[in-house]
Amino acid sequence: QSHGTILIIYYNGDWYIQKEVERLIRASSGNHLEKKVVLDEKLIQQISSIDGAVLMDTDQNVYAYGVVLDGNAEIKGEPSRGARYNCSYKYIASLSSRKGVGCYYFGRWNG
Repeated sequence: QSHGTILIIYYNGDWYIQKEVERLIRASSGNHLEKKVVLDEKLIQQISSIDGAVLMDTDQNVYAYGVVLDGNAEIKGEPSRGARYNCSYKYIASLSSRKGVGCYYFGRWNG
């Protein structure tokens, strides 16, 4: 999409990713894929047109899309950066407090 897409890439294994996807969708919104699907160019064009994050693993398996990320409200954001940046930033910062949990973020920070 023209405003960028948030890709959250987990490197923690299938069990953790499934639980986190369920938690995020239960808490806010998003589309959970019943069966993980390998990302290709056609799929990324389709799902990135939907607002929200794409959650996947390092093997390019997509678990969910259109997901609203949550995070610790105590973490200070950047008011000038907007909701997409701040939600992503707070979500990733909140993951750093969980032992053995990690992800990568790919998005457009400037706009």
